[in-house]
Amino acid sequence: MIITALMPGGGSASLGVAENTLVYDGQEFLSPDKVKYLELYTLPVQALSAKYRTPQEFLHAAVRIRALVINRDPTVVPDTDPSVVAEVDPSGGQCVCGITCQGTDLRFVIVTVEP
Repeated sequence: MIITALMPGGGSASLGVAENTLVYDGQEFLSPDKVKYLELYTLPVQALSAKYRTPQEFLHAAVRIRALVINRDPTVVPDTDPSVVAEVDPSGGQCVCGITCQGTDLRFVIVTVEP
C-alpha cells in the first residue's frame, strides 16, 4: 500500500508499506488501511561526540514525526519505506482471539476450526 502523509512543513510524502505490515500511529500499531497518522523518523545522524575524543565515539540522533494520512493507494509494494515505524503483523493477517478463565487477554493466538 502507498500512503500519502501531510508533513509538518506543509508538503506531502508518499511512503510504501508492504503487505502484512503494521504501522505505528504514535500510540499503537495498526493496519495501514485503518491508520490516521503515521509515526515517521529521519535516519540517524552521526557526529563526533566531542572534539578531543576518538573518532569511534559517535552521537546518534533521530527525529520522530507524526504525520497525518491524507491518501491511501492499494498498490502492492514489496518493501516498507525505512522511515516508517513498522513491524510485521505477527498474526499473518489471521484473526487473533482467545478466551481464558481470566478474560480475553491472550495475545497472538490463532484460533482454527477442527473438522
